[in-house]
Amino acid sequence: MARHTHSQSSKRSAHSSLTQDTDNTEAILAKFAQAEKLEAQLSAIDDDKKAKRKLPAGTDQKAQGLRAKLCQVLIEVIVADPVMSHSKDASKRLWHSCFYSRVNELRMELWKEKSRAKKRQVSGGDVSGSEKIVSVVNERLKGSIKEALKLYEWLIDKMVKMLQPMTQSQSTNVSENSENEDYEHAVVAILYWSHLYMGDLLRYDESYKQAEEIYLKSSKLYPGNGNPFNQLAVVAQSQDSLSAVALYYYARSMMATQAPSAMSDSNLKRLFTSNAKWLDEHARKDDSFSRGIFEANRSEGKKADKKAQREWQQKQKTAMNRMALAKFVDLQWSFVKGISLDGTALQDIIQNMDSVMDIFTQLINDASFGESLLCKIVAILSFGTLGASNGGKLCKASMFEKKLRKDPSWKKDDIVANNALAFSFVLRFCTVLMNDIGVHLENKKDEKIGTIRSMSSMVLCVNFVNAVYKGSEWFHGLPFFPGKAFSTDTSSSDTSLIICELCKESHNDFWRSVAKLAN
Repeated sequence: MARHTHSQSSKRSAHSSLTQDTDNTEAILAKFAQAEKLEAQLSAIDDDKKAKRKLPAGTDQKAQGLRAKLCQVLIEVIVADPVMSHSKDASKRLWHSCFYSRVNELRMELWKEKSRAKKRQVSGGDVSGSEKIVSVVNERLKGSIKEALKLYEWLIDKMVKMLQPMTQSQSTNVSENSENEDYEHAVVAILYWSHLYMGDLLRYDESYKQAEEIYLKSSKLYPGNGNPFNQLAVVAQSQDSLSAVALYYYARSMMATQAPSAMSDSNLKRLFTSNAKWLDEHARKDDSFSRGIFEANRSEGKKADKKAQREWQQKQKTAMNRMALAKFVDLQWSFVKGISLDGTALQDIIQNMDSVMDIFTQLINDASFGESLLCKIVAILSFGTLGASNGGKLCKASMFEKKLRKDPSWKKDDIVANNALAFSFVLRFCTVLMNDIGVHLENKKDEKIGTIRSMSSMVLCVNFVNAVYKGSEWFHGLPFFPGKAFSTDTSSSDTSLIICELCKESHNDFWRSVAKLAN
């Protein structure tokens, strides 16, 4: 009798729990229905604005009230049921409807007012009215960003606290574990998007250092996703002197293993274009600037004011680093685009390769590049090599026929030759790193090997070289190099023979440096 009573009690408890879950689900679905109505109203206002229709007085206040209501509804459902919220893209909807649309609207308004003020200033007109409007719009923008940042800080803190009990307890029940995994996955996804959007807000606020930190956190929450790296590249690109860092992050974004960023391709082209423009504006072919800086590095004691001299030299080194990295980025553009196999184009790129390598050799010998930057350069070189002549995208040999069917004018030989050309530059760069390490070891025999700044990048570079020589499905240029796959009959053209000779020379220099360093 006692067992029967206990059984009935258990059934009533289970039924009560099921009823409660059903009620909660229905309440959350009702909230989503409310959110859809609010989104529709905001969308209608946006459509009227885009169509430049005359809007009733108080439209902005109405939109602001709708966004506030929508924000409250979406936050409530995200906290109440992360799994359902994730399945219905609540995080993205919160961002786009409640924050991004308003912030973007204010940014556009600010840009237009600044443009108007600039035109009036050029024409000699009065800019006081425009400056006042710019100040007001800027304050509104900063206020909107600050408000959004507070909310995302709160939401991130809330999600982390919701996640902690999951990590502290483990169930042996298969069904419960499955539910826990779904819950954990949803909370982590919400954290990922929240960090990504928070990074965007900090970027809009030009708080670049903080934006970088938040984007990096986002990348760790969703390894294999390219979006955080695309945003990190945008941050670097916003700071004019960091074109090489921007290229590094675009490379990581496009080569993300699970979800490459769809935006990186077009953003990368804009980076290459703006970098080329900067070079053209700063005497692309004038090497006297470079020579002057190298002389400056060795002119200690010629000026009376030692402090002023050091400051001047530091500025010159910084300028030289920027010029060198800009030329390096431009060279990678040549590899990514691919050169046609006619003699003129080949001679030009070989000349550029020699010029960049000479400057890099000097800068590495002068310890002008830090360890982190050198490692980034190796990653960029890997990207430029594997994505050569294909817009930076990887291409298996099995994809050749498909590309040829899509474009009958496409030539497989172009990818093969450009792969080889880019890889020869990798070998030369790695050789420079090994020679630099060799000099350090000779001059400072007691120096710890881990303190040599070019060590990490050299190891990284050698690992990439080793992987290529072993055979990579993404690399097709080995026929141009000495070894089992080598053949001087790869093509009868003079261009191919020139590339073969270049590859042979870089190959031999690389292995001689390996042997010297090993001994």
